[in-house]
Amino acid sequence: MKILLISLTNSPSNGYGSVTHNLCKYLSKNIDTVLFLPKNCERIKTSYPVKYILPDYTYTFKSQKIIDYLMFSSNEKADVVHSLVEFPYVLLGDKISVGLHIPHVISSYGSYSVSHLSMWPEKYFMKQAYAQAKLIIVSSLFTKNILQSYNIKTPIKIIHPGIDVGRLIR
Repeated sequence: MKILLISLTNSPSNGYGSVTHNLCKYLSKNIDTVLFLPKNCERIKTSYPVKYILPDYTYTFKSQKIIDYLMFSSNEKADVVHSLVEFPYVLLGDKISVGLHIPHVISSYGSYSVSHLSMWPEKYFMKQAYAQAKLIIVSSLFTKNILQSYNIKTPIKIIHPGIDVGRLIR
């Protein structure tokens, strides 16, 4: 089995990066994984494979960057794609999963996971990605309820992200 993970960063110094780094470190011990990150992402030394091929981050598709997202392609083979960040990278996870006919899992954290569901044209792409996903993982009942209030029918599971408490001990 091979899992393709998509994230904004893997820097352990911030929230998304910490979740991404710890998950990749753990999974890569027993599962073939590859992490896709933005081309301009900070490079850190890892024990797991990373490819810096994603378009630069954008908060909105009301910019020229939408072309990079629409034109993105990858020939990486995998059995599952897991988007660890919602907008905009969940859209690339959706595109990859549809192209490879593989399941897409989406992790959604808090209000950021739903903020683009009320923005045009982002809401069109986000609803499509959520609808086509095999599973959505959220960190709280609050996030699950908000997603469901947008009529998201994909199964949603509450799984709290693990915390490496060793980092917090001085």
